[in-house]
Amino acid sequence: LSAGHVCIYAVLLSSGGRCARPLDPGPCRDYLVRWYYDPIADSCAQFWFGGCGGNGNRFETERSCLQTCVRTRRHNSLQ
Repeated sequence: LSAGHVCIYAVLLSSGGRCARPLDPGPCRDYLVRWYYDPIADSCAQFWFGGCGGNGNRFETERSCLQTCVRTRRHNSLQ
């Protein structure tokens, strides 16, 4: 990076492993729109939650998913 540029990158937070859990829509069929963190895409995505079961990698809003699983850091290249 040249002087003055800012590097922005996302960091997966440990959050007790919550964000690292695989997508699990659960066994029920209520079909609620929820969000989960996808570590491969390094972002949050929508999915259909069945309404029961599942795991902790489930959020009611994209914002809550991002706030829990992704932290943006800014690193100024000027030192």
